[in-house]
Amino acid sequence: MSHYEGGDPVGRSRSRTLAVADPGRQYSRDGRAILHFARAMYSYTAAIPEELGFTKGDVLAVIRLQDDGWWEAEVTKVRGHPGLVPSNYLQII
Repeated sequence: MSHYEGGDPVGRSRSRTLAVADPGRQYSRDGRAILHFARAMYSYTAAIPEELGFTKGDVLAVIRLQDDGWWEAEVTKVRGHPGLVPSNYLQII
């Protein structure tokens, strides 16, 4: 049996959920969680503006996976924007 005074349970503290970023997680430049990193096994030239070009050996931060084999990622060493990349050109590291 609970007793209430002023809407709060007596003798109990109200728990509050705080939105705190996971200190062990890495985030992209625009604040999205990085799922994993991948190394480019081949170079790729973007064919449309939504795609991201990269060179063999680049390390990419993958921020979204798609069922069609294209992932959203950004090149870690370049100050650029994220874009779609073909997952079959990458090796997860």
